[in-house]
Amino acid sequence: MRKAPKRADDATLEARKRNMRNQPTKAEFKMWSMIKDKILGVKFLRQEKIQHARDDVGYYADFVCYERALIVEVDNPTNQERAKDEERNQYFADGGYDVVRFKDKEVMGNPNACLVKILKFVNAN
Repeated sequence: MRKAPKRADDATLEARKRNMRNQPTKAEFKMWSMIKDKILGVKFLRQEKIQHARDDVGYYADFVCYERALIVEVDNPTNQERAKDEERNQYFADGGYDVVRFKDKEVMGNPNACLVKILKFVNAN
């Protein structure tokens, strides 16, 4: 479990969350437009911090559905750190979440296929 070197205050965390919401990538914006407002029958939140313990640093998930314990991640072209993604996936899995990960070009090129994949997870739970 990763420990925080210094606990950030709530105002700092909220500012970071707000910044990530206000400046999404094009693919994140498209994904959000497809899953917001319970379009798929369940509620998704965006840029939510997932922590297992109070003193744990945790990670921000692009989109999370607490009702189905599902996290949807959209990786932009600059996010080519495969080892980091695996670490995040393992962290989320350790918390009981399923993770669905898409590349930007998948979301932009074939959004319906992405929705079908997400719906499989939503309907399976």
